[in-house]
Amino acid sequence: MKAFYAWQRRNSHLNEEQTNTTPEEGWRTVKQRIVQVGPLPRYVFDDGAFKARWEAIEAALSCRSDAAWKRFAKLLFAKVEWSDDGATHKLIKLVRVLWVGGNNRAVVLAAAAAAAAAGRRVSESSRNVPVAIEIEARLRRLVLKENFQMSALLSALGTCCLNAAAHLERLGCLAFLIGGVAEAVARKTKYIPRTAGGEPRASVLAEEHARGRFPRCSFLFEYTKRGPHEAEIQKVDLEPGVLYIPDTRLFPVLDAFYVAEVQPEAPPAEPGRARDTPTGDQSSAGKKMTLVGLQVTMQDTHDTTASKMALFMEYMRSNFNNWEVLKEAMGWEIIYIRHAESMPMTTRQRCTFTGQRSSDPQAPENFWERKVEQYQVQLDAEVAQLLVAANKRRLV
Repeated sequence: MKAFYAWQRRNSHLNEEQTNTTPEEGWRTVKQRIVQVGPLPRYVFDDGAFKARWEAIEAALSCRSDAAWKRFAKLLFAKVEWSDDGATHKLIKLVRVLWVGGNNRAVVLAAAAAAAAAGRRVSESSRNVPVAIEIEARLRRLVLKENFQMSALLSALGTCCLNAAAHLERLGCLAFLIGGVAEAVARKTKYIPRTAGGEPRASVLAEEHARGRFPRCSFLFEYTKRGPHEAEIQKVDLEPGVLYIPDTRLFPVLDAFYVAEVQPEAPPAEPGRARDTPTGDQSSAGKKMTLVGLQVTMQDTHDTTASKMALFMEYMRSNFNNWEVLKEAMGWEIIYIRHAESMPMTTRQRCTFTGQRSSDPQAPENFWERKVEQYQVQLDAEVAQLLVAANKRRLV
């Protein structure tokens, strides 16, 4: 695409407006258009065609009927079938999907090649997904923020039967918003030890009295890699029990996150002395916060990188109050959400880096090793049945 842009610019007769635009500025415009309408040359290289296409996309997303909400939810879960209705191709695209064996596990091309070389059966199918980053972000905002239709979401999730996790790939973290489902997930969560044969470690999800151990509501936030916003960011406090969900899959390290808060038990009072009872602001003293990161993965491994961890830290520092203090004081847990037929993770997921390892404990790779505890949970038939039951209750 970039080579075509360079060729087009070199060989076309530039009008006066284009003459005042540097190649770098022109390419930035093209990249922004790709984010909005997808990598389609006929629309991103022509001003008039781009404007008409974007207006058509906005018109397709403007419907507010119940049928439209259900369709938008299914678009996010890649469950909608192609329909030649004049609008479908504006919102979704057809992509190639490779499956290894008979376990309905999608893999990337390199993994499929390795599996084929090892003699495992690789099959091919297709899937419809949002055509552009901005369109997916708009769909998320429409479904989750402006008019969150839990029944439509559960309809998309609950019809997955035994392969529920395959369809939780996009917004599976929302299962944590449904009480019975979240409790089942908590029971199934298993610790990934730091060393082989290491002692098990209980998750904050096992703390029955933890405030916000299961999120009560969701908050959809904007994330962009296009540089800092022109307007000053208004920092907010991290609030326990709020599931923070990015509006794009480009958010680094995690698919979603929330914080839980535990009040340590007071020590027993000495004989003949009444126990002190905290009042007012003192009631929050000593509370332990834990950041719970959620990552839906269909792979047997899901390592991250130091650069992604640095981007995550940069976002948190820029958007939440007192982050530099909180990140050290908090506990850190990442829960890898897996499908029922996946092989259990047996070792910790790594934070890889290039070059020589830094001695700075705050370096992303060192922070990951020091602070982050890892867990996994496999979403099986019980979870799928709970989703179906939750959907039926809401439809009554």
